[in-house]
Amino acid sequence: MKTIGMLAVIAGLAALGFYFWAGTGGKALVAAPGKPWVEVTTAKVFRVEADGSTLKELRTGDELDEGTTLRSDVLGTATVHLPDGSALRLDSNSTLVLERARLEADETLTLRATLVAGRVWSKVIGLATPRSSWEVKTSNAVATVRGTAFLTEYRNGATKIVGAERTIEIRALDPVSKAPVEGKGKLVTENMFVEIDDETARAIATKQTTAETALVLKEVPKEFLNDRFIKENRAQDDELDDAVEAIKEEARSEERTRKELREEVKARKEKAEALRKERNSEREIIEKLKAESIEELRERVKERLLEDGIHVGPVSEETAKTTEVKEETPMETSTVRTKTSGGTTATKPVAAPSSLVIETKTSVRAFTDGDKVSFRAILVFADGSRLDVTDKASWKVTGNVGVFASPGAFLSKLRDEDSELGDIKGSVEAVLQYEGTLFTAKPIEFIVTPFIPETELRG
Repeated sequence: MKTIGMLAVIAGLAALGFYFWAGTGGKALVAAPGKPWVEVTTAKVFRVEADGSTLKELRTGDELDEGTTLRSDVLGTATVHLPDGSALRLDSNSTLVLERARLEADETLTLRATLVAGRVWSKVIGLATPRSSWEVKTSNAVATVRGTAFLTEYRNGATKIVGAERTIEIRALDPVSKAPVEGKGKLVTENMFVEIDDETARAIATKQTTAETALVLKEVPKEFLNDRFIKENRAQDDELDDAVEAIKEEARSEERTRKELREEVKARKEKAEALRKERNSEREIIEKLKAESIEELRERVKERLLEDGIHVGPVSEETAKTTEVKEETPMETSTVRTKTSGGTTATKPVAAPSSLVIETKTSVRAFTDGDKVSFRAILVFADGSRLDVTDKASWKVTGNVGVFASPGAFLSKLRDEDSELGDIKGSVEAVLQYEGTLFTAKPIEFIVTPFIPETELRG
């Protein structure tokens, strides 16, 4: 039974639980009240008091005010959870100033943080409105995103930005005003990085060169990908996605999924606080919360669904709504070949295939130019069983919105002439020939938005 890590489930679900879009009419659920809060994953992590010298040790569950400075010691690591569900994960020997972290009534999220020293990992769930912004600064650079994951490192006057998901824009900071240099920055994509030091930032600010020329995009070396902090954060992001997917499969609809996520946030934060009140150490709290498994999570969600009179079936309500259902022959059987633990192939009888559906981990239907989105093609059988046929399906893009780099791996890309037009509509489709029958999934429609630098967002 797979055990979910502390950050992935407790903090990870907390990182999704404060605000979500409602599934009916495109309206938004009211953002739950609450400030950003900290989870201390390894001790010790401190809050630097106003005098700049006094340190107050933080404990899991402590809320953070805007302007708070966090400092981790040689062993300390922590996660700061934002009200919209995004997270900042602080490495050891690091100092971070949480300048602004606010979710407005109109669902505009503003995050501004300055990394004084060390490393911080940003996991941005997705920004709600065009006015939203997420900035992580150092003394000479600022990273701006609209839904992604990336690493910021600042050591000895040099900044390194490493892309993990989607696209990040990097701009130099003016050495005098400390404001972002106007104009285009450098775009960093997955598994690429850029470095910038004071001299380079000064040259860009004084127009001696441009960010496009001075900031060299490099591929992340394999040894760097094996770095402890990077590997841990990638694993935590994956486990978080798995936990959310498990809840989604049980919850049957997007709206119910959001409700169950909020319930999980509440339950897990309350459990952490209860353990803290019992005077458990941070390590004991972590160990007790890490004992959670995906299956236990599923069972707890099922119990709540049943309490509300909702039948838990094998096929989600959301899937049923987005599926072209073929005529079913319930008694007819087919086979699915699966690999056993010993590596041999076995044949498992199942009902006849009934439909093909396209799934993705995100419910958002608006992407930014340069985003990478993973789609899955799922063959649904009459008895509710499912088979992932992503690699076997034929994928098609309608509209000038991007391409498939490989089966299911979509890269949003607008043509230069279309970028000036604003949002462009498009869709993806999947077709599968299975045992002599052609299945066509209902297209997933979405829009692709041109990448807008933060200066333009602020107007």
